[in-house]
Amino acid sequence: RTSRRLLPSKRCAVCIQGVRSSKLKLADQIFVLDDVVPDYIYNATIQEIPNIPMYFGHRGQGYDTGFHFWSSQWNDGSEPWCFKSIWSAFESQKDRLGPVGKIELLRCQLNVTTKSCYGGAHVDVAQGVPYYTMVHFLTGDTGMEFYNGIGGEKIKEVAFKANRCVVFPSDLPHQGLPPVESEPRVSVGYVFGGKGTEFTRQNNIGIPIWQQEQEEIFGGNF
Repeated sequence: RTSRRLLPSKRCAVCIQGVRSSKLKLADQIFVLDDVVPDYIYNATIQEIPNIPMYFGHRGQGYDTGFHFWSSQWNDGSEPWCFKSIWSAFESQKDRLGPVGKIELLRCQLNVTTKSCYGGAHVDVAQGVPYYTMVHFLTGDTGMEFYNGIGGEKIKEVAFKANRCVVFPSDLPHQGLPPVESEPRVSVGYVFGGKGTEFTRQNNIGIPIWQQEQEEIFGGNF
C-alpha cells in the first residue's frame, strides 16, 4: 500500500513556524499525558495485538538505514477498533495540549520492537509540515528520546510508563528506545493534523492543529 504523502503547505508551514520560534522551545512542545486512555481499552488493546498482521522490515518516510522491526500501518481509516477507541479518547481530551481546533487522524502505525530489532532516529513527516504525533506506550520498559536534528543533540527523554501518551510535532526527530529487559516493546503512533477540507486533502495541504491558526486560514467559514 502506498502511504499518503504528507507534504508541507507554504502557508501552513509559516504559521506553525512562527509559533515554534517565538513562543515555544522544542522541549516545551512535547506533552506527556498519563490518564488519557481508560484502563479497559488499554488492556483490551494488549490482548488484540497478537491478532493483528504485521510486516517486518523498514518503515518510515526516508531511506532504509538498516533499522528493521515489526509494524503495521493504516492511513485510510481502516485501523482496528481498539486503535480507533484510543484515538477517540485522545481527541476528546485534545484541549489538554492548549487551544486546539478541529483535528483529524491521518495515519496510525503499530510498532513492535525487541532488543535486536528496533527503529532509529527519524521524523514522521517532512520538515515544516504542521502535524503532530501521539505515541501510546503499550508494553516494554523504555521510552523515547527527542533531538534538535537527525544526529543532533538530545533535548528530552520521556520514560516508559504503561498507558502513557506522548504528543509532539511530527517533524521533530525522535526515537523509540530498544527494550532493555521487557520485550517486545509495543507502541502505537497516531499522526494527526487540523481538520481539512476536500480541497486541502486533494492538494496535500497540511492544516495546523491550533485553533487560532485555523481561524487565520479559514476565517469564520470553517
